[in-house]
Amino acid sequence: MIEKQVFEAILFLLGGEKKITEDLFLAFFYKKHPGTEVELIFRNIFYLSYLKAFTEDSEVKEIIAHDHHHFQIEKRLGLIGKEIEGISPETFKYSLEILAHRNNISWNFSEPYPSFYTQIGTHSFRATLVHPCTGCGAKLFLRRIAKKVFDFCDFKISSEGIGFLKERLLGGDNIIVAGAAGSGKTSFVATLLNHLPKNQHVIVLEDTQEIPKLSNNFSFFLGREGHAKKSLKDYYALSLRLRPDRIILGEMRSHEIIPLVLSLNTGHRGVISTIHSDSGADALTKMAMLFNLYAKNPGFTYENSLKIICKNIDLAIYMRNREVVDVIRVIGTSQDSVLYENKMW
Repeated sequence: MIEKQVFEAILFLLGGEKKITEDLFLAFFYKKHPGTEVELIFRNIFYLSYLKAFTEDSEVKEIIAHDHHHFQIEKRLGLIGKEIEGISPETFKYSLEILAHRNNISWNFSEPYPSFYTQIGTHSFRATLVHPCTGCGAKLFLRRIAKKVFDFCDFKISSEGIGFLKERLLGGDNIIVAGAAGSGKTSFVATLLNHLPKNQHVIVLEDTQEIPKLSNNFSFFLGREGHAKKSLKDYYALSLRLRPDRIILGEMRSHEIIPLVLSLNTGHRGVISTIHSDSGADALTKMAMLFNLYAKNPGFTYENSLKIICKNIDLAIYMRNREVVDVIRVIGTSQDSVLYENKMW
């Protein structure tokens, strides 16, 4: 009961114009419930203080909250199970609802798994909420967004490899960065962007803000699927009219592949994007499959789609465990196979 009262009081204060602080909340709450000890409950619901040991540890890269008791974290390699005592199911549920509310995110039956940028304490995260209506219960997934922009050497690339990548980057190559979730793809894209001339107009398209603003000439668009003219597909089409030197697509997953491939086929240069795949070559075949899956009657066979993609993608970089493990220079295709030259050093 007390958790619900705290939750409702927070919602009431969030509806006002004042910024909520713990002192403001307690002064308001104690007027109706004098003598009640609620400080810890407030901090857990409003600040997610039960996660503090993980969110304040900069070595923790991923946090998964499966329920009020069972958590998993990743520091270096693999997830480690963690149990937290003293958090009620109600406190956990209300904390996720307040997290969504504070970030102006709809989290309900119609929008059951939103992803969004958020601050917890002094740290930045990409948060993904999973609604109970999905059948797996309420869950929270947090991925830390690094404040530091890493250099090439942080990804264990040789000096020869660094020179090659800088040359190809400045030459306007279209580049795909591939790997599994958490492999370091977005961090590596930020490294690439940090070596671009500062006078270039860079358009960044993401569904959650993760790529840092490295110049005043960056234009950011955040996609909202299901919102008219605000999807990544819509923003990609728009970006072609905004005189970009570079278009950065945070991740290729579905419909945004269509304008990307079509723009490549018209000769647009300077595209950088990421994709989940098991190798550089697999990234290209996955792009072709996505294009044929989401383009309605595109007039292309799979072989034609792959040919267009391989004609216009110059480099595919494969990441594993935040290291660059493979770089291929794309040459073309032979029927349904990718022709490439391995450029690892």
